[in-house]
Amino acid sequence: MAPSPTPTPSRRLAQGTASDHLAALHAYRGYFGAPTGLHDARRTFAADHFLNERALTETRQLKRQMLTLPTLPLTLNLTLTPNPNPNQAAQAADANPTHPNPNPNPDP
Repeated sequence: MAPSPTPTPSRRLAQGTASDHLAALHAYRGYFGAPTGLHDARRTFAADHFLNERALTETRQLKRQMLTLPTLPLTLNLTLTPNPNPNQAAQAADANPTHPNPNPNPDP
C-alpha cells in the first residue's frame, strides 16, 4: 500500500519517527506552546491533531506533581574486596549456607 500524499495529523506530530513517545511529547509541546487568547490556538491545535484537551491538561498536572516530589537521598555503602581464591569462596559458602542443603553428604 502506498503512503498517503498528505501526512495524517498523528504522523505530523511524530515528525518522521516511529516513536509514540516522541509523538506524545510533540503533541504536549505543541499544545502548551500555542498562544492562548481570543482565538484560542490551543483548542485549534488540539482539534486539528485530534487531541483530547482534558488528557493534555491532566498530563501537565501530573508533570507538575512529579516535579515537586521530594527527592530521596541515595547512599551506597560499598566495600570493594579483591576476588578471593575460588577454593576459599567455595569453603566459605559451604561453612555458611544460605539455604538448607538437600544433600548433606555430597560426593567428593
